[in-house]
Amino acid sequence: VQPKPERVFTIHGEESKTIDLASSIYKKFHIQTVSPQNLETYRLV
Repeated sequence: VQPKPERVFTIHGEESKTIDLASSIYKKFHIQTVSPQNLETYRLV
């Protein structure tokens, strides 16, 4: 993907699976990943 994303949010599915996916994305693509807790919010600017 161009341009390369600055951050990836994994937000759908079981908690352990979203964390595993975030970890895999970080290891393979070296992109900051976030797997928020249920009801946790982020401001995207």
